[in-house]
Amino acid sequence: MDANAGLCGLFAALSSAKSVTITAPSELDCHLVRLNAALLAGQHQRSGSGGGYVGRRQRCVVQMLGTSTSIYVYTLSASAAGADSLIRQWQWDSGTAMRALQPALVAPHFDVILHAGWSDSSDARAAEGLLDLAQKLLAPNGALLVAGPCLCRPMARLAELVQEAARGCFRLESDELHHCAHEQLTLRLLRVRVGGAARGAA
Repeated sequence: MDANAGLCGLFAALSSAKSVTITAPSELDCHLVRLNAALLAGQHQRSGSGGGYVGRRQRCVVQMLGTSTSIYVYTLSASAAGADSLIRQWQWDSGTAMRALQPALVAPHFDVILHAGWSDSSDARAAEGLLDLAQKLLAPNGALLVAGPCLCRPMARLAELVQEAARGCFRLESDELHHCAHEQLTLRLLRVRVGGAARGAA
């Protein structure tokens, strides 16, 4: 989510993932994600490793090393309302909206959600919206990975929320600091898991 024009998600597509969904806050950002996907596939073609790109509005396919990874691109706000909007759009794209199926039956559920869009100036209240979204879209035992500047206010608020009883469906699995010497920046990485007690609980 909101991760540098989709670069984090596109690099994830190079792994063994069968599908990757990349979201951006605006349609303009989504266009940039699709452009980067096309450039990524073209780079592999030029290197001789084999690759290709097939695209349409919501879905593109990157073919590399004899395997295909489906990349879905959507606009999404990090909130419960954003999750509901994605579920409705997913239902239309899957062709089930006219079949009277309940959205829950075709709603997407993700094993991992990666968010790397916060900065030092981000509002601390953004943490509540992200957890609300994760509660709706993460699969059972799914993981929410959040990376950002170590002094970023939403990062601190997210760690607090996960520990609260009201957020008992989540547990804080790890909280790490990583120093990037090249950028002179210290990043904080939170790994939040669905289910179980909070870290440190008996």
